[in-house]
This record gives sequence, structure tokens and C-alpha cells, in this order.
Amino acid sequence: MQLYFIRHAQSNNNVLYERTGYSVGREADPELSELGRRQIGPAADFLANGRGITPTTRDAEAQNLAGFRLTHLYSSLMVRAMDTAAAIARAAQLAPIARDDLHEVGGIWLLNPDTEENVGLPGPARAFFEARYPQFTLPAWLNEEGWWNRPAETFAESYERAQNLVADLSARHG
Repeated sequence: MQLYFIRHAQSNNNVLYERTGYSVGREADPELSELGRRQIGPAADFLANGRGITPTTRDAEAQNLAGFRLTHLYSSLMVRAMDTAAAIARAAQLAPIARDDLHEVGGIWLLNPDTEENVGLPGPARAFFEARYPQFTLPAWLNEEGWWNRPAETFAESYERAQNLVADLSARHG
């Protein structure tokens, strides 16, 4: 199994951090920025059709020289990731699968300015995803209460989640 983690295109929170150096005013689940929306087409085309990649170091992965040959595409339920994965899925002619265990540390959260604690938020509900991303296979349990609906994730919880994710992908794909 050759596993690629593809980061989403630029989000509004990325722009905020670049401009201010901190995340005050961040969105819990930001959209892609204008630049991010322009980035996804070329990135998707490269991942789906990149051929004859010239290695820049002698340690380049030989199996990538003929292209990536993507066979499966999993995405976080974060909007910026779903938008990025949707473009890749179209270009690579793949049926994308949304997973609730594939996301950045924290989940859906915002900072409470009074307590300075990260507060978990529900995130979009099933109807939102079905309308905006009909090409995705969604988790069966996803309902109208939102996909996150729990406290902000800690680093320890994220580490355990990541280990379980890799174990599941290894079991599915060898």
C-alpha cells in the first residue's frame, strides 16, 4: 500500500493566520479561500494525471515516476477537505469516502474568549453533505445532529485516533 496524505487547499483560517500570526477570529470549519479554490484544479489534475515526474532527489519514490495511480480516496468531513477531495475524485474518477476519523487535531471547535478553552461544535449535518457532496459515501451513522458534536479533541485523543485510522487502512488495503 502506498499511502498519501493530501492536505486541503488554502482555507480562510490559513489566510487569517498568514495575515495576523494567530488564530483569533478563526472559523470552526472554514471554507476554502479564493486562492484555495484556484489551487484545487491543478492539484487534482496533477494527482490524477501526473506522468513522468522527474525526481528531484535520488531518494524519490520509484513507484511515483509513472504517476500516483490513486485507487481509493478518503476525506475528512471538514468542508475544506471535502471540497479538495471532490476535485481530486472528479479528476481521478474515484468514488470518495468521507471519514469522521480523518482530520486535524481538535475537530470542530472555537475558542471561548471568556474561559480561553476550545469548545466543540456540532459541525454540518447529513443533509448538508448529501446536498453539497452527493458523490461521497458518508458514514452510515451521520444524522442531522452534526458529525462532531463532542468536546474539542485533545492531542492524546488525536494520537489514538491516528493510530486507529492507520490500523484500519492497513487492514483494508494491506
